Amino acid sequence: MGFKNREVYHNTDWDAVAKNPEMMGKMVGNWLVHHDPEQYAVENYDKCAEHLLRGAPFENTNSVPGYKYKPWTVKELLDASESGEPVQDEGDWS
Repeated sequence: MGFKNREVYHNTDWDAVAKNPEMMGKMVGNWLVHHDPEQYAVENYDKCAEHLLRGAPFENTNSVPGYKYKPWTVKELLDASESGEPVQDEGDWS
């Protein structure tokens, strides 16, 4: 998310934004705006502790709906940026 926001600020036609500010969209998705971290912690603390202490199954759902982590490097992101490739992630980032 931070890298994508950086890309927006560093690669934006600010004259176009001045004419139409809505083209910037929002910087943080609904998935984050409507997330209640306290509720998530209360609901998942015991399950997570059991996973860490005893190896019980636990799926971390404290992330973008539909997103599955894949390893990445900053170099890969910078290379994509330099070549003009958009960085696309799975899931509902809206």
